[in-house]
Amino acid sequence: MTNKEALAIVLELANAHPAVDAGVDDECGLTVKEKEALDQMQDYYNGVMEDDLIITQGDKKLKEMLED
Repeated sequence: MTNKEALAIVLELANAHPAVDAGVDDECGLTVKEKEALDQMQDYYNGVMEDDLIITQGDKKLKEMLED
């Protein structure tokens, strides 16, 4: 399993937590700081996905250039 795959699973689990949108600071829910961390990791994951797309497109372009 790659780090990207593991992060996707962790984010899926965290986002499924019933208190993710509650913004409460108690034993049952996520703190505001935890919610901010979750949002930051979601942004990071989206950036990783964008980087992978750029790399994939670059690899495809390089392959086409080498074939010509």
